[in-house]
Amino acid sequence: KTLLFPAFTFSYAGGKAFHLQHSPSETGVLADWVLSLPEARRTPSPMFSFVVIGPKLPLFLQADHRDAWSAESVLSRVEKLGGGALMLGAGWDYLSFLHVVEQRLMVPYREFKVFHAKADLGQGPVDPAMQVYVRRRDIRTELDFAAAGRAAEEAGLVKTALLGEGEVKFVSLRHIARLCQERMGTNPFFLLKNGQQTAMDIAQVTQRTQQPVFRIALLSAENPDYLIEALKKQIAATIPTRSIAFYPSQYGNFYSDLTLDDSPLRTFNPHLTIIADTFESLSGCSGQYAIEI
Repeated sequence: KTLLFPAFTFSYAGGKAFHLQHSPSETGVLADWVLSLPEARRTPSPMFSFVVIGPKLPLFLQADHRDAWSAESVLSRVEKLGGGALMLGAGWDYLSFLHVVEQRLMVPYREFKVFHAKADLGQGPVDPAMQVYVRRRDIRTELDFAAAGRAAEEAGLVKTALLGEGEVKFVSLRHIARLCQERMGTNPFFLLKNGQQTAMDIAQVTQRTQQPVFRIALLSAENPDYLIEALKKQIAATIPTRSIAFYPSQYGNFYSDLTLDDSPLRTFNPHLTIIADTFESLSGCSGQYAIEI
């Protein structure tokens, strides 16, 4: 048999450099222990590497390591070769192969992102431009990969066995991929906990991009930034289908914005202007004189 152990390094997404031999696995110590064996090798991916041992090792070293879940990625090759996932005490939420299925079906709640950080893959530091199909940040999503595991168990696709005092589970990647593709054909949000909410968010974002931007000017002799931040949150909650652009008056430019014909405010051409200031600031007088004016 050929065995693969995940040795993922998620910190690469945060800009931390990766070294093929020296960066420890961030998904458990088992992969690090296997890597210490002379016949083991680590696939040259800066984020989603695997420690591989067995006769088919060369096939996985030659996989696509720049696109995490592509049709030629490590896990896609495991699927094509008829392999499966052995869950050693981990729940189905950790079945990373389901990312391959998501990318294959181009689920609407993900998008491609390229990560740039230094990585030494055996021939010195380079920027491998690692591409990952990540969750979109403009919508709300919460993964539920366990849904695929539960469905696979209900369909009799999962084999279980006792190992010491624990239980291990095995599923063919071909079988669980076929099951997910069938479910996601009618419900692309099958692998989410809040699929209905995510679908609504996507619809609202689509509407927002199809409508013209509504321009709001907020004028004040003081710093209006805190008011703008509060307005952004309120408007996003009450009018989620409309994009808003704000014009904040810069400190000291309050009167020139209002009086000059060629002021930046005139160029901005707001649909709505909000003056957030006191009578004293507007009139230049104080106390009762400001009220009289």
